[in-house]
Amino acid sequence: MPEITGILDNSTQQVVVLNDDNVILRGNVKIHGVLDVGLVRTTELIADSRYERKFLTFVAPEGQTILGTGLLWHDKIQNKQLIYKTNPDSFFLSENVDIPSEKGYLIGGSPVLTFDELGGSVTKSNLRSIGPLDNLTVNGSANIGDFAFFNPDNQRLSLGRDDSNAKFSVYDVIHDVEIIVDSDSQGQAKIGTSNNRSVNFVTGDQTRIHLGANGTVVLGSETRNSIINLNGKIGVNVKNPDQDFEVAGNMKFQNKLFTVSNGPPSDGSFQRGDIVWNNDPMPSAYIGWVCTLGGSPGRWAPFGLIAG
Repeated sequence: MPEITGILDNSTQQVVVLNDDNVILRGNVKIHGVLDVGLVRTTELIADSRYERKFLTFVAPEGQTILGTGLLWHDKIQNKQLIYKTNPDSFFLSENVDIPSEKGYLIGGSPVLTFDELGGSVTKSNLRSIGPLDNLTVNGSANIGDFAFFNPDNQRLSLGRDDSNAKFSVYDVIHDVEIIVDSDSQGQAKIGTSNNRSVNFVTGDQTRIHLGANGTVVLGSETRNSIINLNGKIGVNVKNPDQDFEVAGNMKFQNKLFTVSNGPPSDGSFQRGDIVWNNDPMPSAYIGWVCTLGGSPGRWAPFGLIAG
């Protein structure tokens, strides 16, 4: 076994080949100490020791890019990756990232996401589903399911359409009915419909008051025995009645006409039982005239002689 100072040769075959431009080693190489080289080119690097350099640097070979470089953890089922990619420039991570609950994610030094809070700089979102909310403040327009709309410019909230005709409205697309709640130019409350539609006030799913599109007002129902109590004074074409019931015009009672004039009518159609009250009663005159035979104008007879 030849001995050379500094070299102990225990080989039984050729394992080292020295050429002018390279050295070829066959077999495993063990180095007890530091290997100081300018460039290491390898197909696989296995290390159990700490890497004490400040950076782990990936340098693209001449004529190539660093696209696809990164860290790779071999696994029997699926490799784990942290890889650089482009379009846009970013890092692909094949696994979840788990950080302590007291930590968060920052952008430009500002927190954007913590365990239980979004950062104040987050002003836009495409959230599709969220859990229960304790408080919600909306500074601009709001659209909930293309059904509920709020417009901050005109301070209007609507259901069913986004162009409300009142401060609050509910729109039925199928029947083209818009129910509105608003105030008028005189500061009075306004409830009804914005288009030519009737309004029914119901209880027990039964109409109790009907407001027709043409102005007709119906209290109660023709098919149900409704009880209507009116408390206070009632005026028909009288703005400020001072009696319990006042009518500024003719009226009918049990299909009998009651009117006022200076004498029995000379034209018009009347029926038996209609009464004309004397507009200018005086002693020895009559309180009125009654129709005894219907016609145009029919037959009339005075009644109620006033004592002289």
